[in-house]
Amino acid sequence: MFYRSCLPDRALRPWVDCFWVLNYQAGNNRINETILPNGKIEIIFELEGNYSVTNRKTNRVKTAWLSGMHCEPLTISYSGHSHLVGIRFQPNGLYPFLSFPVHETVNQVENLNMIWGSDGEEVCEKLSSCMTNHQLFEILHIFLLKRLIDFKLSHQSLI
Repeated sequence: MFYRSCLPDRALRPWVDCFWVLNYQAGNNRINETILPNGKIEIIFELEGNYSVTNRKTNRVKTAWLSGMHCEPLTISYSGHSHLVGIRFQPNGLYPFLSFPVHETVNQVENLNMIWGSDGEEVCEKLSSCMTNHQLFEILHIFLLKRLIDFKLSHQSLI
């Protein structure tokens, strides 16, 4: 198993706790893991693998998903080789990156294309062509910085 995390750029630190990457070989047997609530909100990109994520409200999520703050356990099922990249947000950090209230993500696991549409698909495509972890983290940095700038511009009068 290989796991590495990276702190975000200074401009993103109020919102993003870290970026992370995971490579893991699970073999041919299907593995089921229970993830206990930890108070973290994450966006996860599956670059390689065979994942399903379930809770009482979610049936199956594939490729990229937002995992909201949970009060109940999640079950993650996978097999084979896994290559995941994620963004772990600060407790209040998701706000500038969503177009709906953060409380709607509680106990939810949603496909990222339902949240970011074609922007999420574009990030997935860019991530899948990366050769290094540094490139993965840089794409996530740039994407979130652009969304943050767009958010600030659209709320300039309020700010």
